[in-house]
Amino acid sequence: MTEPLCAHTLPLHGRQLIEASAGTGKTFNIARLFLRLLVERELPVQQILVMTFTRAATAELKGRLAQAINSALEGWDAGSTEPFFTHLHAQQPAARARALLRRALLDMDEAAIFTIHGFCKRALTQQAFRSGISFHADMEAQTRSLILEALQDWYRQQSQEAGFVDLYALWSGPEAFFASWGRVIAGTEPVQAPAMPDLGSVWRDLRAAWPEESKAFHDLDVAKRRSAHMRAEAESVLDALSMALEADWQAAPVAQLASILAPKTYVNTDAKQTRMPALYALMQQLPAALRAHRAALAQAGIDYARKHLAEAKDRLDQLDFSDLVSRLRLRLQDVQQGPALAAALLQQYPVALVDEFQDTDPEQYDILNAIYRSDLQPAPLLCMIGDPKQAIYGFRGGDVFAYLQAREDADTQWVMDTNYRSTAGVIRGYNRLFYGRELSAATGADVFGFGIDYHPVQAGRAELAGLQDPAPRGSFQWCLLPPDPALAGTDKRGTGYTRAGQQHLARWSAREIARLLGEACVDGVALSPADIAILVRDRFEATAMQNALREVGLDAVYLSASDNVFNSEEAASLQQALQGILHLEDDQLLVAALATPWLGYDTAALYALRQDEHLWAAACAELAALRQQWFGQGFMKMALGLYQRHLQPLPARHERTLTNSLHLLELLQAASQHHRQPEALLHWFATARLEADGSSGTEIQQLRLESDGKLIRLVTLHGAKGLEYPVVFLPFVSYGRDEGRQRPGIVRYHQRDDFSARHALEPTEQELAYYREEQAAEDIRLLYVGATRGVRRVYLMAAAFTSLRTSPLARCLSAVSWEALQNQVEDMAAAGDCTSLLLDAPGSAPAVAATAAPAAVLTPARFTGRIERDWWLSSFSALTRNVRHGGLSTPDRDGAAAPLADPSVPAAGELRFALRRGAEAGNLLHDVLEHLDFQHPDFEQALDQAERRYPNLLLGQADWRTALTQWLTQQLTAPLPSGARLADLAHHTTLREVEFYFPMQGSDDPDALGRILTRHRKGSEAPLPAPVRLKGMMHGYIDLVYAWENRYYVVDYKSTFLGNRLGDYGAAALAADVQQNVYDLQYLLYTLALHRYLRTRLPDYDPTQHLGGVHYLYLRGLHPQGDTGVYHSAVDLEALAALDAFFQARETSA
Repeated sequence: MTEPLCAHTLPLHGRQLIEASAGTGKTFNIARLFLRLLVERELPVQQILVMTFTRAATAELKGRLAQAINSALEGWDAGSTEPFFTHLHAQQPAARARALLRRALLDMDEAAIFTIHGFCKRALTQQAFRSGISFHADMEAQTRSLILEALQDWYRQQSQEAGFVDLYALWSGPEAFFASWGRVIAGTEPVQAPAMPDLGSVWRDLRAAWPEESKAFHDLDVAKRRSAHMRAEAESVLDALSMALEADWQAAPVAQLASILAPKTYVNTDAKQTRMPALYALMQQLPAALRAHRAALAQAGIDYARKHLAEAKDRLDQLDFSDLVSRLRLRLQDVQQGPALAAALLQQYPVALVDEFQDTDPEQYDILNAIYRSDLQPAPLLCMIGDPKQAIYGFRGGDVFAYLQAREDADTQWVMDTNYRSTAGVIRGYNRLFYGRELSAATGADVFGFGIDYHPVQAGRAELAGLQDPAPRGSFQWCLLPPDPALAGTDKRGTGYTRAGQQHLARWSAREIARLLGEACVDGVALSPADIAILVRDRFEATAMQNALREVGLDAVYLSASDNVFNSEEAASLQQALQGILHLEDDQLLVAALATPWLGYDTAALYALRQDEHLWAAACAELAALRQQWFGQGFMKMALGLYQRHLQPLPARHERTLTNSLHLLELLQAASQHHRQPEALLHWFATARLEADGSSGTEIQQLRLESDGKLIRLVTLHGAKGLEYPVVFLPFVSYGRDEGRQRPGIVRYHQRDDFSARHALEPTEQELAYYREEQAAEDIRLLYVGATRGVRRVYLMAAAFTSLRTSPLARCLSAVSWEALQNQVEDMAAAGDCTSLLLDAPGSAPAVAATAAPAAVLTPARFTGRIERDWWLSSFSALTRNVRHGGLSTPDRDGAAAPLADPSVPAAGELRFALRRGAEAGNLLHDVLEHLDFQHPDFEQALDQAERRYPNLLLGQADWRTALTQWLTQQLTAPLPSGARLADLAHHTTLREVEFYFPMQGSDDPDALGRILTRHRKGSEAPLPAPVRLKGMMHGYIDLVYAWENRYYVVDYKSTFLGNRLGDYGAAALAADVQQNVYDLQYLLYTLALHRYLRTRLPDYDPTQHLGGVHYLYLRGLHPQGDTGVYHSAVDLEALAALDAFFQARETSA
């Protein structure tokens, strides 16, 4: 039963469904129902469950409800004659009603207004005994690391199988597989793959015919190739085929065969097909076999990861967001505990109002069904408010089919049919579009599909006027661009426009906006840029519009609900720039960095740079300075210098570049607190960008506004939901999907018998048809959202695109051609439903340009303070600039990483020598030793953590867990010069990754530092750079400080590779490496830091008694049965005193 909504007569019991079309005051009526529940049912706010789907929406809804309660309280004695308040006043004596409303206002902070996930979390925890949830469960866990851990296990197992080559070719590692399938793995919907076609008979026929067909292949597809290169390539295909045919079909390399037998290259003429019919028959079926093969690999990984993810979450007592819903649903459906849990929740929340119900999925509806059962007497109130025409979040799991099921279950369906947002002209225009027939017709066309009817809405604000505009435009303005072979962007046949034709619609829209800003008014006030919104589908359409706007001197701000800053051009160029800065010895990475906007060299500048050695040296020195700043003063100091002094944004995206760049630097700075080493930070950045591909990411990763100024709004259609603008442009809604270009590898669709959702890998034609039908329906709903955003005027643009037939605009009008669409629009205009304008007609192009308001004259403030420009945060790295080493803030990691090995070929030799050189190996060893309990090492936990953080480093190392455990054990049991071993050190006698700062007072004789080091070296030269005034703070990290027999020792771990034998790590080799990299200055600084620390902590401190010296442990050479791998220096008390005095700017005797 369908009735117009009347908020004061809707029953406060049973299943009530309210269909609230756009602009009809949904929140207004939710507030009125809330007031009735407070006054009529005398329910406290803690018992009225209100649910919506985002945290922002819950906050806004709570504010609107509080405002409604306050207004009702203040106006209670005003004697309103409005039917709703007349009804409400009759329910309670005035004093009682005011008391109920005051109580509600006081308790609004405790109101039961939640997101669906927030409600599930609360229900599980508050009813823990009935829900079976552990009191210690982590209720909002992030499962990415668990999924990656499972995929790493799977890849490790698969690497021993013959088919690993195919898996690696498709997804080059666990992270690549996660990027493609992570969202599916984290979901619960079933995944099905097509059965592998049995080509056994075709294969046998080919094997039997191959002696003859191989000769034909050689004659026709090898010998007749013109070039030697092409003949050699065809010969290799012939050899591969012959080798493959030696085995049965089950062992056939399907992926290899499909890749080498290109249909357009081989057996591609009638003559060849006649001579090689068996091979041609196989080639016809190979694409389907390849798709099934890919799908089988993907499904195997998905199934494995899902199983292990579930086990890991049970083991760790974790639930993620989707688990909150599924766990509560399962507990409510449990025969034993379900009824009691449902009764307890119903007692706690006897009524429920669910907003944005069209975004509910079946699991969420099952929860509501179980709590608010329709067979109870009296039936509890479950009021569901939404609009199926605005169900546009299928990609997030929103499911309009749950809404349709709820509509069937409802006692009454109420319709809100009066729009209070837009003018009558706008409403009439979109009523006609979505009704699909003349508005006088008894029933509308099936525009939305799936049983979603369109009910034309009435205009609720007769006084609302359209724009005051001298040009002949209507409130709902169609703009039509017929085909014109002379225009750019026309396809080769001249029958319509390709995507490039969007430029004409963009430019016309930009000129029209410029004209409006110069001529049009809203209620007598000139139209402002912020009054205009251009709705687009993605950032590519947004870019086309921004370019067109700039041509007429206008700026726009881009707002998106889904774009991730890690997917931006700035993220790609920043990653490239940071790689070049960190690895500036690699010319290829260096040139690539220089070519980014972050360093600003164009092609001509790069060419000039390579021709002039002095310029090249200067550029290298500039990047070396940035790297040194990164090592010595941290990421943000370097990054801000890069941003302020070097970044050269392109004029076309100046504001967007600056906004994204600052956003990225903030995210990287936050990450640098956990990934202090530059290589680790870059690895995090690369991983974050890989994960972000195709994802909107977390809230902090979504693109920010370029400016808060009053600019034209460029908004995605998804991002526009819930918003309104005086003027709306829809420029590209006639451009349809190109369904034939690429077949999707996975689709999500609903069964047509029970509308259950599922994923299909390499879908069948029927599954693909279901998917496309649902996709087309959602596109129309997205168009509905866009067309209903305008208040005063809507511009609907249409062009004769070659893809017009699949566009939502054409589907609304059932138009299969441009002529059909144009005729329908002309008929609508003739009926007065809209106005129409042909964009190729004489005088249709707007000619008036916007005139910018004169800019205010700004006077810069004058700074009168004093900046200490010689104060800086220094480090060992900064003091030894241009000397090759790992540095203080970046403990020694070999600079150049070896190339990635073939994952199927294990490295030779012991792991200590085979482990790839470079910073990542150093990071791994430092991380393990930092967290390991030396006396009671938990190697399993340490190795699990290492595998999660460094999967690419360990991939391909044969039995690396055993090898790394053995190596670590040897490191722990190797004798140290103190007489101890690491294995003898209790955890409480050690300090790990000790960060220190101490002041530098600014010695007037900076050369003294070099003299101190030279004396320490017994006269050997110390290659320090030009001295600088040391004023500020010295900063660094000591890997380990330990106490043994009342003496304290400094330890630094080195992963440096010196050779493939333990003998390469003898005392002479280590001493040479220490001096070459100036590590002796490093350990003097570390010793000074420890000296100053102990001086303040030990009452009887005596450096001769308490300082034991320094060990530099070269981990690749450290072994319990030899004297290799340990460099030891006793405390040089003379150097220590001189260094202490140097940093305090006072003299000591030599």
